[in-house]
Amino acid sequence: MEETVDRDTCGERLRRLILGPRDPNDKKEKLVKDVEVAFEKTIFTNDQDAVKVGLALYIEIVMMGKDKKTQFNMKILGIVDNFEVFANYDWSSVFFNCLLSSMKTIM
Repeated sequence: MEETVDRDTCGERLRRLILGPRDPNDKKEKLVKDVEVAFEKTIFTNDQDAVKVGLALYIEIVMMGKDKKTQFNMKILGIVDNFEVFANYDWSSVFFNCLLSSMKTIM
């Protein structure tokens, strides 16, 4: 069963940490590459935050197989930022759906 990610865990805290304050005039979504570059440039004062952002990138790039030119799902930052949500999240369904989608594209 997928845990509900509420407003407090939508990834805004980690997003601000690595990407800075949100520009209300910028309607463009961040790409996986944007988040990866920001992660590499960020000087973290908290090791836990560095691991959380790294884990979010791992999930998006490795486990979901996203291309770096695709939109980064900021919801993932919210999920990894809250251990209870992360530990109880239905990752198997998410990864299985990604696999099915990839197979449909290939065939």
